[in-house]
Amino acid sequence: MRILIDTSSILFALSNMKNVFQIISDRFPKQEMVISKGVVNELERLAKEKGNRAKLARTALMEIGSTALKIEENELNVDRWIENAAKDAGGRECVVCTNDINLKKKVRMHGIKVFSATRSGTLR
Repeated sequence: MRILIDTSSILFALSNMKNVFQIISDRFPKQEMVISKGVVNELERLAKEKGNRAKLARTALMEIGSTALKIEENELNVDRWIENAAKDAGGRECVVCTNDINLKKKVRMHGIKVFSATRSGTLR
């Protein structure tokens, strides 16, 4: 099974001192975690700014560098990539991890299971 991970979940977990990749790995052992190159680009853009979100983005980039996950190249924005990749894979072969309310609604309309990172460090 593929777990498609959105930037929002990565940053939300880090803002609560949690590692979303570890949370996902604990919940879905030995499954393929996937992000798009767009997630990396978003984080790199945020990392250049100042403030707490920039620090979180830099931490997220370090976690990505030390985590076994697949980074897919694409030309779409992250939300569109997640929506299309989830539809293409089908509900049995794919789940989405996002804390973006609008993206959750879009993906669920296609019958895809969606999880969000929680403050306590679980997926709901």
